[in-house]
Amino acid sequence: MNLYSIFNNSKQNYPNNIALMVDKIPYSYKKLSVIIGEISNELLKSDGNQVALLAHKSVVAYAGLLAALKSGKTYVPLNPKFPNSRNKKIISLSESSVVIVDNRCIKSLIELLPLLNEPITFIFPETQKENIPEIASHHFVVSKEDLTKENDIIVDVEKDHLAYLLFTSGSTGVPKGVPISHNNVLSYTEYMYNRYDVLPTDRFSHVPDLTFDLSVHDLYLSFRGGAGLYCVPDNVVMAPAKFINTHQLTFWCSVPSLVQIMGRFKMLKPSNFPSIRWSMFCGEPLPKNVAIQWQGAAVNTQIDNVYGPTETTVSITYYVLPKKAEDIKEKNGVVCIGTVFDTQELCLVDENDIPNDVTGEICLSGSQVAKGYWKDEENTAKQFVKLEGKGDRIWYKTGDIAKYEDGFLFYMARKDFQVKIRGYRIELDEINDAIAKLIEKTMVYTIPHPVVNGIADNLYTFVEGDSEMSKKDILLALGKILPTYMLPRDIFFIAEFPLNMNGKVDRKKLIEKII
Repeated sequence: MNLYSIFNNSKQNYPNNIALMVDKIPYSYKKLSVIIGEISNELLKSDGNQVALLAHKSVVAYAGLLAALKSGKTYVPLNPKFPNSRNKKIISLSESSVVIVDNRCIKSLIELLPLLNEPITFIFPETQKENIPEIASHHFVVSKEDLTKENDIIVDVEKDHLAYLLFTSGSTGVPKGVPISHNNVLSYTEYMYNRYDVLPTDRFSHVPDLTFDLSVHDLYLSFRGGAGLYCVPDNVVMAPAKFINTHQLTFWCSVPSLVQIMGRFKMLKPSNFPSIRWSMFCGEPLPKNVAIQWQGAAVNTQIDNVYGPTETTVSITYYVLPKKAEDIKEKNGVVCIGTVFDTQELCLVDENDIPNDVTGEICLSGSQVAKGYWKDEENTAKQFVKLEGKGDRIWYKTGDIAKYEDGFLFYMARKDFQVKIRGYRIELDEINDAIAKLIEKTMVYTIPHPVVNGIADNLYTFVEGDSEMSKKDILLALGKILPTYMLPRDIFFIAEFPLNMNGKVDRKKLIEKII
């Protein structure tokens, strides 16, 4: 089944419902399908399988990716915020022969063009010929005037046919491609659709960039239910309170860091977001105090804390927080990641890849899990493996360390970041939690540096904002509740945490402050 069918079914059942609100313009399922059909008509002329999207979160981006699916192609999001060299690398690695471009990215394209040597078809769905920059003759250009014919064909695809290809950071500096199939996304979407009981009257936020796999959640869940997808503009992403209330959003999805920022801007007032009925947090650990703040603001919401790497299609474990704060399962101030979806499988393995039931590296298997990395046999062999006693099933080794307590899974650390100091293994969240309680701050982040072969020389703690307590007093107070080896060498108070493209705390920029 083609993933596009979930959009098409909603178009047939709810043609006049708002499918997409972007740039202050509403697009019904019927209206959006016309734009999709016009782009699809051009894509069907292309022999290549991969279609890159050089676009902001615009109607071109959403119609473009749906047109790619409809045409049996694989969409590859680029990001205008990325350096040109990285976007060029993604185009090359993905072997994209078509690039769909929106108006706001024409300047980016001009800078990118000199780096592109292979022939490419550029499609400009909203740009007139006269406004398209001069493009070398070995490329092919399709302008808005050329998109006059709509195509209704939905190409039938095998379940393992690729829906999209996302590139994550690779340890060698070369982006690592994660290919996700139609079946992967359909398995995830159907499971979450049934859990959340999505209605055609629901309104979903859409916060993440399309290069972040969290974007997949709202995108297909809203289309599956005939609901509306409301794209949060870049200029209000960090302060979206007015947007939430203006559009009466009923579903919210973001990384927890965004909620912390909203708290800093005094947006989490009691009952400030009464329309939200489901909130999903993913991408980084959810601090208990942040969850409590959000629950107070979105007073009618259920909070779903989920976990899942890009390789497993958005998320694969969940924990619905109880309304009473004292009942929330947490460790060191961080909410647990719950239990695995009952349609998927999870096990923990020790350092020798032997499964155990207590603590170890998370390994995942099931219909949501990718088959391997894009044209990368070496990394595929390392991370997609068979496990002792688990038959011929392939498991994805996440590199994340977790432990079970009372039947609930608690995320502990990245395997790469697990560190020892003076022979003691430490949990950084225990340090963060202790300092946060001492100085009554919500954003505290501890980094080991430098780290060689898992052994750290020192710990450094970053706190957002000021403190009435001096560094000396904080360290003296910490010394009464933590062992000496867990005390940070220094504490930095910064105006705000640097964030990366996905809205997560940027560790590299924090390390630069230490150096």
